[in-house]
Amino acid sequence: MFFLKSTRSSDIQKRIASIEAIRSDLDNLSALSESFKLIKPLLTDRYTEVRLSFAWLLLTLSKFYNEHLFDSQIHCCQKLIEDLESPVRLLAAQALGKTLSSAYQNIQTQKKEIFFQQKTTQPSTGQSTTRLWTLDPTSFSSKKGPSPWTFEACLEHLLYSFTKNGTSREYRTAVAIAQVAFFKDLPSSLVDLHLSTIIRSLIRWVTSSSETFHAQLSVGFVIRCGLTETLSEQGQQRLVRFLTQIVKKQSDLLSTVALRESAQLFVCLGPSAQLLFSAVVDVLLGRLTSPSASVRFGTVLCLKTVGSVVPARLAELLRGCLVKASQACAEISANVETSLEAVKPHLSSLLGHAHATAALVSLVPSTHFGIPHSVLGSAWKLAWDILRLPHGNKIGMSLTRAEAGWGVMEALLAQDPPVWNLDHTATADLLQLWRSVLAIKGQANSLSLMKERNG
Repeated sequence: MFFLKSTRSSDIQKRIASIEAIRSDLDNLSALSESFKLIKPLLTDRYTEVRLSFAWLLLTLSKFYNEHLFDSQIHCCQKLIEDLESPVRLLAAQALGKTLSSAYQNIQTQKKEIFFQQKTTQPSTGQSTTRLWTLDPTSFSSKKGPSPWTFEACLEHLLYSFTKNGTSREYRTAVAIAQVAFFKDLPSSLVDLHLSTIIRSLIRWVTSSSETFHAQLSVGFVIRCGLTETLSEQGQQRLVRFLTQIVKKQSDLLSTVALRESAQLFVCLGPSAQLLFSAVVDVLLGRLTSPSASVRFGTVLCLKTVGSVVPARLAELLRGCLVKASQACAEISANVETSLEAVKPHLSSLLGHAHATAALVSLVPSTHFGIPHSVLGSAWKLAWDILRLPHGNKIGMSLTRAEAGWGVMEALLAQDPPVWNLDHTATADLLQLWRSVLAIKGQANSLSLMKERNG
């Protein structure tokens, strides 16, 4: 009776004390369900301190699976995730993820117990007992009937909460935090085992959401904080392969997310990323031709990360980008005077490979291996070829030429010693180029004199 009066008291401290009393007496499971029913009205208390205390209680209860209390826990977590105060939302989100994780791990534990019991009682007939693993683990759950909380069901529950209509951006952010808590509370072996299921679920997060940009950020957060930090090194390598397939086959929206998180994974893998080099680089070089600027820039970021963690293959990466950029430059030079439509597909390729070349050249001073001078010389020639392309007074062509050519040129001029020392006429050529860009009037006698002296 005293406990009931405390929950209905007008004194905020007494209401908080009634919640804290349950937190301090979690051993008494038989009375826990009744006590929880009494404090449930405090879920919508007008004071933030009371709701925050309730969220702390849910987070504490999430460490233990109680089949009689489980449905109420899920309901209360979802209710508090909609709270206006962010501390309450964040605690409730973590509690939701950990509660689902406890439920799933409980099913796995019961599954193993029954397997071992059957294994000890079976007669020795020579027949393999591993067929018991094919049984549905939900049939080993509570007395109320089959539990729906398989791994797939937990992901579906979070997917529905994230994509349902009428939810705020803050609510969806909290659901993403719940997903991270769900993964981090599981053993890495279980996350690795269900990795393909997780990736399919995250793809549906993006494709089913009404706000695709926010879904991109949320899925990136889940991959980075929930999967990358939980998986083993072998699991991270598998995740890179999954993300590479998304880059290769999925839409530009999904490719942008996959490229950004792949770059982060390469940093985590370090030198072991060498094992993935051949499988990843061909896909990345192919995406540099994408008409989407976000995909191209994401690919450039990923290639730069690969070059920094695998410096021994930097020259190989540069050669691949230079060959493709030179081909695009030649195609544009041959067709720019006839039709702009004919060169449009090559403009994206030129921009992508030129930006990738500039990004990789910028890594040269920081690598201990170095690269052959011939590679930098080819990059220098490429920059000049791009800047000398005829533009035919077409704005799109002129902008592409300037962006691609000067991007490579800037990276080359930042080298120490400058790469243009390879060519004694480079200084005069640069001055002439800047003179034309800045539209400086007058004769170029000094430039001609410089060329004669150097020649």
